[in-house]
Amino acid sequence: MDFPKSVPNAGLVNGRFVDENVGTGQPGSLIPATWGNAVTLEVMSVLDLAGILPDEAKYDQLAVAISKIVTEKTQNSLRRGDYGLGGVDLSESGSDVIGRPGGFYFFGESQNSFVSYASVLNLPYGAGNSAQLAIRQGATKASAAIRSVNAQGSWTPSAEIWTEANFNPNSKADRGTTLGAYGISDAYTKVQTDSAIGGKADKATTLGGYGISDAYTKAQTDSAIGSAGSGKADKATTLGGYGISDAYTREQVNLILGGKLDKSGGTIDGSLYVTSPQSLSSPAFSVNSDTPGSALSAMRIRCLNTGVLLTHTNGTNALSVITAAGTAATISAGEVLASGSPCHTAASFMKPVAGQWISLTGGATLPAGGTWAYQVSTFNNTGTLIAGSTAGLAAGGTQLGHATSIGFAWRIQ
Repeated sequence: MDFPKSVPNAGLVNGRFVDENVGTGQPGSLIPATWGNAVTLEVMSVLDLAGILPDEAKYDQLAVAISKIVTEKTQNSLRRGDYGLGGVDLSESGSDVIGRPGGFYFFGESQNSFVSYASVLNLPYGAGNSAQLAIRQGATKASAAIRSVNAQGSWTPSAEIWTEANFNPNSKADRGTTLGAYGISDAYTKVQTDSAIGGKADKATTLGGYGISDAYTKAQTDSAIGSAGSGKADKATTLGGYGISDAYTREQVNLILGGKLDKSGGTIDGSLYVTSPQSLSSPAFSVNSDTPGSALSAMRIRCLNTGVLLTHTNGTNALSVITAAGTAATISAGEVLASGSPCHTAASFMKPVAGQWISLTGGATLPAGGTWAYQVSTFNNTGTLIAGSTAGLAAGGTQLGHATSIGFAWRIQ
């Protein structure tokens, strides 16, 4: 009799049946009908040998049969003197059997000094010594022991045989070589363990020990930090702490910016010098009025209590110097040029100049060219001022007054 190793798909593990294990994915074994029948026939053959009729409602027939067969075989062997020991009939007894050479003996409690034993088998082994298998009496079940006996009959404890009194085979696992054979399901097998640790690195104390090549070791890091050529600065909170000398500190920047004019306005203390290249299209200084709808650009020149405005009106070529009240400002000027040529010099400004400042008498006509400022008074023949006196601007070549008119004209343009 053996496990159904030849049956396909029986699901044996290491030659044994196993239960299903959901945790590990282990399927349970199958029990083929041929194997079940074989086990039953094996048991029934033992019952038949013992002369016991099989009964489905009984579960101890195999144990009874084995006990009966062993008892009958042992009694027959002892009576026949089997094993070459020169045995005697089981009914033979007597206190002189201890140490009797060449025999396999039995004697009862009432016939020897060992009152605590119901029966003893004496196995002599020479030199007056023997080993005895003793069946000990007990309150509930008998137990067995092996003791050494010398020639004088003294017993020395040697070993105890396990019986139902101290051993229950139903509570013991059959000897196996696998976890499944012992019904253990909460542990890894060697195969499972090898599979689990197959992707793990062996324990190490270095990056190289784990096969890591994209990280610096302590030695490499210390070398990189401390190297004179590529060393690292200690952590600091200032430029000087990092040895930086080509950058402004916050205090220095604030000091420099404190002397600059804000882009949206501000005040400049001290003189302002503009030294950049200049042209009519790119003057050194511009005052622009770029706001849509604004018609006036103005630059104010002021002292503590007074000031004037230099203004220009959009859509004209006129430049005016006025006060803050909008009236004409007083100008102290030297030479005055018109289109690049002097129209008044410091010596002639506001003085009659030939060709520029003329007197008018009678119905005089202004010299041709330019624009003239004039004043004309008209009198009657008795010298009384009459209507027709006038003043204003007139173009060159215009006739002013009458025969009795007098006045003057000044070419202003």
